Amino acid sequence: PSRNPAPELIDVILPEDCTAEIIITSYADRDSMSDDKTAALEGAYKAIKEAGDITSLNKQFKDFVKSKGLDPKKLAVSDLFDVSYYGCEKHEYHKQFTFTIDAETLKNFVGLLHLHDGEWDFVENAKVNEDGSLTFKVDSLSPFAIVVNTGASDTPTGDVTPWIFIALIVASATGLTVVAYNYKKEKAKG
Repeated sequence: PSRNPAPELIDVILPEDCTAEIIITSYADRDSMSDDKTAALEGAYKAIKEAGDITSLNKQFKDFVKSKGLDPKKLAVSDLFDVSYYGCEKHEYHKQFTFTIDAETLKNFVGLLHLHDGEWDFVENAKVNEDGSLTFKVDSLSPFAIVVNTGASDTPTGDVTPWIFIALIVASATGLTVVAYNYKKEKAKG
């Protein structure tokens, strides 16, 4: 997570009449933030590194991973970033934000964790959309961690198309036919 660029903000739904500007900062760019935000992001990084098993950060996330039959040892944080807002002159407190972001590492997305008040929360509503973007709703902003399955293949989940098997059978049969023909031809030569 320390080398990845910040996810790109595609869309955000803010409270009505909100004038805030949303800023997403990657862990790699943490020095561009205020000292307290940099410290929070570095604290998140340290907690992830020390956890060993990412599912130990949050019980709900651990239960979710178990329910999906995933191996916790094959999970990793692909992106660690901070989300902040600046410049809202109309609201003292924002009740909810809805974000749609794009990150290079969403292909094998498992879940989104949010460090809030020193505790990791599992953002249960985080979903990858058909276009590959990630949408989620939260009540507060601070560090977020995208968790991916490093053991997943690049093949989409679900049923593997039968055409793959048909192609393999045809290729095998063709190979056997060629081998048998060449064998018969060599035998005939004597």
